[in-house]
Amino acid sequence: MILGTAFEGGIYHGRILLPVEYPFKPPNFMLLTPNGRFETLTKICLSITSYHAEHWQPSWSVRTALTAIRAFMVTPSEGALGGIDFSEEQRRELAEKSRAKEVNFTFGSEKRREVTRLVHEKMLGRMGKAKQAARKMAMEKREREEKDARERSDGGNGTNAEAPTTSTATPQSPPAPTVAPTQREQQQQQQQQQQTPSSTPSSRNAAANENNENDDDVQRQRNSRTTQTTTRIERRPASPEQQRQQRDPDHRTSAIKLLDSISVCLIVAIVAILLKRCMWIPPSL
Repeated sequence: MILGTAFEGGIYHGRILLPVEYPFKPPNFMLLTPNGRFETLTKICLSITSYHAEHWQPSWSVRTALTAIRAFMVTPSEGALGGIDFSEEQRRELAEKSRAKEVNFTFGSEKRREVTRLVHEKMLGRMGKAKQAARKMAMEKREREEKDARERSDGGNGTNAEAPTTSTATPQSPPAPTVAPTQREQQQQQQQQQQTPSSTPSSRNAAANENNENDDDVQRQRNSRTTQTTTRIERRPASPEQQRQQRDPDHRTSAIKLLDSISVCLIVAIVAILLKRCMWIPPSL
Protein backbone atom coordinates (compact mmCIF):
# COMPACT_ATOMS: atom_id res chain seq x y z
CA MET A 1 0.00 0.00 0.00
CA ILE A 2 1.57 3.23 -1.20
CA LEU A 3 -0.54 6.20 -0.12
CA GLY A 4 -1.02 9.11 -2.46
CA THR A 5 -0.24 7.11 -5.62
CA ALA A 6 -2.15 5.09 -8.20
CA PHE A 7 -1.17 1.88 -6.37
CA GLU A 8 -2.93 2.87 -3.13
CA GLY A 9 -4.98 0.00 -1.71
CA GLY A 10 -3.64 -2.59 -4.17
CA ILE A 11 -2.80 -6.17 -3.15
CA TYR A 12 0.00 -7.59 -5.32
CA HIS A 13 1.15 -11.20 -5.13
CA GLY A 14 4.52 -12.39 -6.38
CA ARG A 15 7.34 -14.90 -6.11
CA ILE A 16 10.78 -14.63 -4.49
CA LEU A 17 13.39 -16.89 -6.12
CA LEU A 18 16.34 -17.45 -3.75
CA PRO A 19 19.50 -19.00 -5.25
CA VAL A 20 21.49 -21.72 -3.49
CA GLU A 21 24.26 -19.21 -2.68
CA TYR A 22 21.88 -16.76 -0.96
CA PRO A 23 22.64 -14.37 0.79
CA PHE A 24 25.96 -14.13 -1.06
CA LYS A 25 24.08 -13.84 -4.36
CA PRO A 26 20.96 -11.71 -4.95
CA PRO A 27 17.45 -13.17 -5.32
CA ASN A 28 15.00 -12.70 -8.19
CA PHE A 29 11.48 -11.31 -7.98
CA MET A 30 8.46 -12.00 -10.12
CA LEU A 31 5.00 -10.39 -9.81
CA LEU A 32 1.87 -12.49 -10.38
CA THR A 33 -0.78 -9.72 -10.07
CA PRO A 34 -1.23 -7.19 -12.92
CA ASN A 35 -0.09 -3.82 -11.60
CA GLY A 36 0.83 -1.55 -14.53
CA ARG A 37 4.49 -1.11 -13.50
CA PHE A 38 6.06 -4.57 -13.84
CA GLU A 39 5.20 -7.39 -16.22
CA THR A 40 3.70 -10.52 -14.71
CA LEU A 41 5.52 -13.88 -14.70
CA THR A 42 8.74 -12.06 -15.68
CA LYS A 43 11.89 -11.55 -13.59
CA ILE A 44 12.27 -7.91 -12.63
CA CYS A 45 15.48 -6.12 -13.61
CA LEU A 46 16.53 -3.99 -10.63
CA SER A 47 19.77 -3.17 -8.84
CA ILE A 48 18.80 -5.64 -6.09
CA THR A 49 18.27 -8.64 -8.40
CA SER A 50 20.59 -11.02 -10.22
CA TYR A 51 20.67 -8.70 -13.24
CA HIS A 52 22.98 -6.43 -11.23
CA ALA A 53 24.72 -8.84 -8.88
CA GLU A 54 27.67 -6.47 -8.47
CA HIS A 55 25.48 -4.11 -6.42
CA TRP A 56 24.15 -6.78 -4.06
CA GLN A 57 25.29 -6.88 -0.43
CA PRO A 58 24.91 -9.99 1.76
CA SER A 59 23.71 -7.83 4.66
CA TRP A 60 20.53 -7.01 2.75
CA SER A 61 17.50 -9.11 3.66
CA VAL A 62 14.37 -10.06 1.74
CA ARG A 63 12.46 -7.39 3.63
CA THR A 64 14.95 -4.78 2.45
CA ALA A 65 14.48 -5.97 -1.13
CA LEU A 66 10.68 -5.78 -0.85
CA THR A 67 10.93 -2.24 0.50
CA ALA A 68 13.09 -1.36 -2.50
CA ILE A 69 10.50 -2.84 -4.89
CA ARG A 70 7.79 -0.66 -3.31
CA ALA A 71 10.02 2.35 -3.85
CA PHE A 72 10.57 1.37 -7.50
CA MET A 73 6.82 1.02 -8.09
CA VAL A 74 6.36 4.80 -8.44
CA THR A 75 9.42 5.36 -10.66
CA PRO A 76 9.42 5.21 -14.49
CA SER A 77 10.65 1.98 -16.07
CA GLU A 78 13.05 3.73 -18.51
CA GLY A 79 13.15 0.63 -20.71
CA ALA A 80 14.32 -1.78 -18.01
CA LEU A 81 13.70 -5.49 -18.51
CA GLY A 82 10.27 -6.43 -17.13
CA GLY A 83 9.20 -2.80 -16.66
CA ILE A 84 6.09 -1.21 -18.19
CA ASP A 85 4.59 2.28 -17.99
CA PHE A 86 0.80 2.30 -17.73
CA SER A 87 -1.19 5.47 -17.20
CA GLU A 88 -2.31 6.54 -13.74
CA GLU A 89 -5.92 5.67 -14.51
CA GLN A 90 -5.03 2.17 -15.70
CA ARG A 91 -2.95 1.55 -12.56
CA ARG A 92 -5.85 2.66 -10.34
CA GLU A 93 -8.19 0.25 -12.15
CA LEU A 94 -5.72 -2.61 -11.70
CA ALA A 95 -5.30 -1.73 -8.00
CA GLU A 96 -9.08 -1.84 -7.55
CA LYS A 97 -9.30 -5.21 -9.34
CA SER A 98 -6.56 -6.63 -7.12
CA ARG A 99 -8.82 -6.02 -4.08
CA ALA A 100 -11.57 -8.28 -5.44
CA LYS A 101 -12.71 -11.09 -3.14
CA GLU A 102 -12.48 -13.74 -5.87
CA VAL A 103 -9.32 -13.54 -7.95
CA ASN A 104 -8.46 -16.13 -10.59
CA PHE A 105 -4.92 -17.25 -9.75
CA THR A 106 -3.42 -19.24 -12.62
CA PHE A 107 0.14 -19.74 -11.41
CA GLY A 108 1.41 -22.94 -9.78
CA SER A 109 -0.29 -26.10 -8.67
CA GLU A 110 -3.68 -26.32 -7.03
CA LYS A 111 -2.18 -26.36 -3.52
CA ARG A 112 -0.15 -23.26 -4.29
CA ARG A 113 -3.26 -21.51 -5.61
CA GLU A 114 -5.16 -22.43 -2.47
CA VAL A 115 -2.41 -20.95 -0.28
CA THR A 116 -2.47 -17.80 -2.40
CA ARG A 117 -6.26 -17.50 -1.95
CA LEU A 118 -5.92 -17.83 1.85
CA VAL A 119 -3.23 -15.15 1.92
CA HIS A 120 -5.40 -12.91 -0.24
CA GLU A 121 -8.39 -13.28 2.08
CA LYS A 122 -6.21 -12.48 5.09
CA MET A 123 -4.89 -9.36 3.38
CA LEU A 124 -8.44 -8.24 2.58
CA GLY A 125 -9.40 -8.65 6.24
CA ARG A 126 -6.51 -6.42 7.29
CA MET A 127 -7.07 -3.87 4.56
CA GLY A 128 -9.31 -1.60 6.63
CA LYS A 129 -7.00 -1.49 9.64
CA ALA A 130 -3.92 -1.12 7.48
CA LYS A 131 -5.50 1.73 5.53
CA GLN A 132 -6.49 3.53 8.73
CA ALA A 133 -3.02 3.09 10.24
CA ALA A 134 -1.36 4.28 7.05
CA ARG A 135 -3.60 7.34 6.84
CA LYS A 136 -2.95 8.13 10.50
CA MET A 137 0.81 7.90 9.98
CA ALA A 138 0.55 10.12 6.90
CA MET A 139 -1.48 12.73 8.82
CA GLU A 140 0.99 12.72 11.72
CA LYS A 141 3.87 13.13 9.31
CA ARG A 142 2.10 16.01 7.56
CA GLU A 143 1.38 17.69 10.91
CA ARG A 144 5.01 17.37 11.97
CA GLU A 145 6.17 18.88 8.70
CA GLU A 146 3.73 21.80 9.03
CA LYS A 147 4.80 22.37 12.63
CA ASP A 148 8.46 22.40 11.65
CA ALA A 149 7.71 24.81 8.82
CA ARG A 150 5.88 27.16 11.19
CA GLU A 151 8.72 27.05 13.70
CA ARG A 152 11.27 27.81 11.00
CA SER A 153 9.18 30.70 9.69
CA ASP A 154 8.68 32.09 13.19
CA GLY A 155 12.39 31.83 13.91
CA GLY A 156 13.28 33.53 10.61
CA ASN A 157 10.91 36.45 11.13
CA GLY A 158 12.13 37.03 14.66
CA THR A 159 8.70 37.36 16.22
CA ASN A 160 9.96 36.96 19.73
CA ALA A 161 8.25 39.98 21.21
CA GLU A 162 9.54 41.37 24.43
CA ALA A 163 7.07 41.79 27.25
CA PRO A 164 6.40 45.45 28.03
CA THR A 165 7.95 46.61 31.24
CA THR A 166 6.11 49.04 33.48
CA SER A 167 7.70 51.03 36.23
CA THR A 168 5.77 52.54 39.12
CA ALA A 169 7.16 55.43 41.07
CA THR A 170 7.17 54.80 44.80
CA PRO A 171 6.48 57.83 46.96
CA GLN A 172 9.55 58.95 48.86
CA SER A 173 9.23 59.17 52.59
CA PRO A 174 9.94 62.59 54.11
CA PRO A 175 13.43 62.91 55.67
CA ALA A 176 13.67 62.27 59.37
CA PRO A 177 14.12 65.34 61.51
CA THR A 178 17.69 65.89 62.74
CA VAL A 179 18.32 66.63 66.40
CA ALA A 180 21.30 68.82 67.33
CA PRO A 181 23.77 67.02 69.64
CA THR A 182 24.06 68.23 73.19
CA GLN A 183 27.26 69.62 74.70
CA ARG A 184 27.94 66.42 76.65
CA GLU A 185 27.71 64.28 73.52
CA GLN A 186 30.11 66.65 71.71
CA GLN A 187 32.67 66.20 74.51
CA GLN A 188 32.38 62.40 74.34
CA GLN A 189 32.94 62.45 70.57
CA GLN A 190 36.04 64.66 70.98
CA GLN A 191 37.47 62.27 73.57
CA GLN A 192 36.92 59.29 71.28
CA GLN A 193 38.62 61.10 68.40
CA GLN A 194 41.60 61.91 70.63
CA GLN A 195 41.91 58.29 71.80
CA THR A 196 41.67 56.84 68.29
CA PRO A 197 44.99 58.24 66.88
CA SER A 198 46.92 57.15 69.95
CA SER A 199 45.62 53.61 69.71
CA THR A 200 46.29 53.27 65.99
CA PRO A 201 50.14 53.17 66.09
CA SER A 202 50.12 50.66 68.93
CA SER A 203 47.82 48.33 67.00
CA ARG A 204 50.05 48.67 63.94
CA ASN A 205 53.15 47.84 66.02
CA ALA A 206 51.39 44.84 67.50
CA ALA A 207 50.45 43.57 64.03
CA ALA A 208 54.03 44.09 62.81
CA ASN A 209 55.45 42.22 65.83
CA GLU A 210 53.00 39.39 65.24
CA ASN A 211 54.08 39.13 61.59
CA ASN A 212 57.73 39.09 62.62
CA GLU A 213 57.05 36.32 65.13
CA ASN A 214 55.26 34.32 62.45
CA ASP A 215 58.21 34.73 60.09
CA ASP A 216 60.59 33.58 62.84
CA ASP A 217 58.46 30.50 63.48
CA VAL A 218 58.46 29.63 59.77
CA GLN A 219 62.23 30.04 59.62
CA ARG A 220 62.72 27.84 62.69
CA GLN A 221 60.53 25.13 61.16
CA ARG A 222 62.55 25.22 57.95
CA ASN A 223 65.84 25.00 59.89
CA SER A 224 64.54 22.11 61.96
CA ARG A 225 63.45 20.25 58.78
CA THR A 226 66.88 20.83 57.22
CA THR A 227 68.61 19.55 60.38
CA GLN A 228 66.40 16.45 60.48
CA THR A 229 67.12 15.73 56.81
CA THR A 230 70.88 16.11 57.38
CA THR A 231 70.69 13.84 60.42
CA ARG A 232 68.83 11.22 58.45
CA ILE A 233 71.43 11.37 55.69
CA GLU A 234 74.31 11.08 58.17
CA ARG A 235 72.73 8.20 60.09
CA ARG A 236 72.07 6.16 56.99
CA PRO A 237 73.68 2.71 57.50
CA ALA A 238 76.70 1.85 55.40
CA SER A 239 76.62 -0.95 52.86
CA PRO A 240 78.38 -4.29 53.54
CA GLU A 241 81.15 -3.40 51.12
CA GLN A 242 81.77 -0.10 52.89
CA GLN A 243 81.80 -1.85 56.29
CA ARG A 244 84.34 -4.41 55.06
CA GLN A 245 86.57 -1.68 53.70
CA GLN A 246 86.35 0.16 57.02
CA ARG A 247 87.35 -2.98 58.97
CA ASP A 248 90.20 -3.93 56.61
CA PRO A 249 91.48 -0.86 54.78
CA ASP A 250 94.63 -2.68 53.60
CA HIS A 251 92.77 -5.74 52.35
CA ARG A 252 93.54 -5.06 48.71
CA THR A 253 97.18 -4.26 49.47
CA SER A 254 97.70 -7.53 51.40
CA ALA A 255 96.19 -9.55 48.57
CA ILE A 256 98.54 -7.96 46.07
CA LYS A 257 101.51 -8.70 48.34
CA LEU A 258 100.45 -12.34 48.64
CA LEU A 259 100.24 -12.70 44.86
CA ASP A 260 103.66 -11.13 44.49
CA SER A 261 105.23 -13.55 46.97
CA ILE A 262 103.63 -16.56 45.28
CA SER A 263 104.90 -15.45 41.87
CA VAL A 264 108.42 -15.00 43.28
CA CYS A 265 108.41 -18.51 44.75
CA LEU A 266 107.30 -19.99 41.44
CA ILE A 267 110.06 -18.19 39.59
CA VAL A 268 112.70 -19.45 42.08
CA ALA A 269 111.46 -23.03 41.78
CA ILE A 270 111.59 -22.90 37.98
CA VAL A 271 115.11 -21.51 38.02
CA ALA A 272 116.26 -24.23 40.43
CA ILE A 273 114.84 -26.97 38.23
CA LEU A 274 116.58 -25.55 35.17
CA LEU A 275 119.93 -25.34 36.96
CA LYS A 276 119.63 -28.89 38.19
CA ARG A 277 119.02 -30.19 34.67
CA CYS A 278 121.94 -28.23 33.33
CA MET A 279 124.33 -29.51 35.98
CA TRP A 280 123.25 -33.15 35.75
CA ILE A 281 126.21 -35.50 34.93
CA PRO A 282 125.41 -38.94 33.57
CA PRO A 283 127.02 -41.88 35.49
CA SER A 284 130.15 -43.41 34.02
CA LEU A 285 129.94 -46.79 32.48
